[in-house]
Amino acid sequence: MASNTTPHHSGNSSLKFTKVAQGMKIYPKNFNIVWGNDTRYWNVHKNTDLAAELCQVSWLEVTGGVVGTKAGKSYEFEIKGRLMMKGSDHQIEGSDDGKLSFGLYEVWSGKWKGGLKIHHAFVKEC
Repeated sequence: MASNTTPHHSGNSSLKFTKVAQGMKIYPKNFNIVWGNDTRYWNVHKNTDLAAELCQVSWLEVTGGVVGTKAGKSYEFEIKGRLMMKGSDHQIEGSDDGKLSFGLYEVWSGKWKGGLKIHHAFVKEC
């Protein structure tokens, strides 16, 4: 790997929140994915809206976010994926700087994980 590249996929850190009734859809190309640039571990489609596919990792860390949210307002986010599990809903509050961040982690067990497909996340104002 060249010295100016990183094994991690960097998403769009300045994605502007858009308020829509069903929620703003955020695709995996906009997520930060640890080991996302290494095809031994992930298949991340950088220029399309296709799902990110996890091959295998022991450190699962996927984060994302939007800017332009309102301080004190509540927001729901849901990450839609497929791994013999349902998507999970969570509620978080907008911060004073207008940034809203979310993530999916499994970094504690040290066990290898694989077979996950992340299709998108939704962010919606409550």
